[in-house]
Amino acid sequence: MDITGINDITSKLNKLLIPAWQREGDNRPGLSQVIERLRWRWRYRHLLNGLFTTLVVMITLFVISAWLLNQWHFAQPAVWLLRFTLIIALVGLLFQFCVRPLQREVSDARVALYLQEHEPGLKSIILSAVEAGKSPAPDTSPQLAARLVEQAIDACENVDFGNPVEKKKLRHAISRLGLALLVVVGLAASPPEFLRRSATALLMPWTTASQYSPYRIELAPGNIEIARGSDQLISARIPGFDGSDVLLLTSTDGGVSWQQVTMTAGSDSGLYESFLFDLGQPVDYYVTGAGQQSGTYRIDVADIPAISEISLRYHFPAYTMLEPETSSGSGDISALRGTRVEVLIEPTIEIPGGALLLDDGRRIELESNAGGSWVGELTVQRDSSYRVSLQRASGIPVDASADFKITALNDMYPDVSILSPGRDTKVSMIEEPVMKLRATDDLGIAKLELVVTVN
Repeated sequence: MDITGINDITSKLNKLLIPAWQREGDNRPGLSQVIERLRWRWRYRHLLNGLFTTLVVMITLFVISAWLLNQWHFAQPAVWLLRFTLIIALVGLLFQFCVRPLQREVSDARVALYLQEHEPGLKSIILSAVEAGKSPAPDTSPQLAARLVEQAIDACENVDFGNPVEKKKLRHAISRLGLALLVVVGLAASPPEFLRRSATALLMPWTTASQYSPYRIELAPGNIEIARGSDQLISARIPGFDGSDVLLLTSTDGGVSWQQVTMTAGSDSGLYESFLFDLGQPVDYYVTGAGQQSGTYRIDVADIPAISEISLRYHFPAYTMLEPETSSGSGDISALRGTRVEVLIEPTIEIPGGALLLDDGRRIELESNAGGSWVGELTVQRDSSYRVSLQRASGIPVDASADFKITALNDMYPDVSILSPGRDTKVSMIEEPVMKLRATDDLGIAKLELVVTVN
């Protein structure tokens, strides 16, 4: 918009809000200017009352809509319906109570009657002067008509040009509108919980209906690929919802047919869980609850190698003189520093290879043995961790385990003590003293020798 357009708009607003005699700087207005000022004040009061009515009705509708939105759990049709209702109501109220009163034609004669009703002392002089100024009778002299207008202006001056007529009503209208605005500010500063949750969804009609829903469904694990025959946990989180109608829908035929199962409430508030067992083919799934529906996700299944069994064979340092030991069921390693550990892995399917991945970046390749298992050997030097990586038939590596801990133990010194007699003692030639010894070591005692000397 150019400068000329802005000036035109400013000029029109000035004509609407500021009387002509005030714009021209006259000290004493004419009769038409008195009428115009009174008409302007009348319209201004109606505009304020219209804004007050619009604001009160919109506040009421907004609070009701926010409450309904929570009752309907932010369902998308409900959000769009309430948004549309609020917009239509706002436009209708503004037109009915603000635009139409300003468009209403109010004649000078009607304004004169309005002034005389509120100022009985004027009698009918204002109305007579208005009629004489517009269409004087043929037998009426112009000087008489001008004199009548002057008398009317003098009479208006005695009543402050009609200012007291609308003064009290204007103050009342401004006070009511200010009070309504204070209510709006109070609700915005400290809204009830249901209003706070709904306000954003209702006041931003250009956003998606469920974007600001407190009941939106957070679904896990999303799109994933798992090993054929595995079980998978599906979890859905709906903050603020504690109902029991949360359903998991699954399809194994590309969405042609769907099976549903009720999800079980988890330990946390708003958490719901369900298992899918022994998945042998791809599954599409989504969750409904609290009037919401999640997106549709897919679980693909593939021949992904996993660990069927893992064993550890410990080869202790030579000085310990301990025989090798084997443990099964866990990949966590706890051994003396310097111990060689063979990690034996039984994969669920045939694989072309694999590796042990240590936390320091080292990679130990697995080697196959005659029994069909795969072996990787590492030496315990410090506390660390490792995980197992197996290759698919295509050669693509996949993580087959979580991190296993490696705990390096320090070799403790053996402890030897004499329990009896425990102190120096004298015996006769014929006595046979009995000695009790105790020896302990973290790796065990292979031999204990008693060294004596005869005086």
